[in-house]
Amino acid sequence: MFTCVTSPVTLLNIEVYEATGAISVDIGASQLVGGQLMLKFLKNSGQKFTELYLYMRLSDGQQSTPLVEKATVPITISARTFQTDLIFLPHAKGNRSLLGVNFLKTSGIVINMRKYF
Repeated sequence: MFTCVTSPVTLLNIEVYEATGAISVDIGASQLVGGQLMLKFLKNSGQKFTELYLYMRLSDGQQSTPLVEKATVPITISARTFQTDLIFLPHAKGNRSLLGVNFLKTSGIVINMRKYF
């Protein structure tokens, strides 16, 4: 359902409700960001969202405070399910879902970076 179209270094297989897909791990992202396909899937499934303004600073130094949508959804990775807050950028087109550092810390997932670098 949500598949990354590029080839990032680390992908994890996930399940959100009945849909499965892959999500990119981004240790440069502080938050978990849902992609365009996941947003569409969740809206079609009746997921409730809240809107809020969120301060963002991108890796290139750009700063903004856009209106984003937030939802709490169950994400299953390797038979472990986590209730997770996802941030969605409703005006972003073609963006992929990213697991940020906040999710990695709370879930206890450890990534062997030496293997990839």
